[in-house]
Amino acid sequence: MKIKTVPTIIAAALSALIAFGFYFWCATEENQLLFAIGVFIVLFLSFGLSFCVKFEGRTTTSIVAVGILSSIVFLGLNTVFCFVKFGVPAFVIANGIVLLLMLLITYTVAKAKQ
Repeated sequence: MKIKTVPTIIAAALSALIAFGFYFWCATEENQLLFAIGVFIVLFLSFGLSFCVKFEGRTTTSIVAVGILSSIVFLGLNTVFCFVKFGVPAFVIANGIVLLLMLLITYTVAKAKQ
């Protein structure tokens, strides 16, 4: 596994800009900072899988697909959280479950080594 530096910096900047936008659009004002930090973390991890990590052989293609799919799911999920009032537990649990499923699928694909 290799990590590419320039795409990692770009993924971090893109995640930060999206999180900044969500921060200002968040309907729940008391949770804006938590929301922005959470969005940054999950998007950076999913963008990182999509663009910044290179594995051996065909494994990279499968992991990129998982990263892109999880990026779309995170953007959709957090867009819903952005425009409705939400509680902290709902936000953390929903994003945590999707993040852990993404990591589990990535781990399983990386260990298969097809």
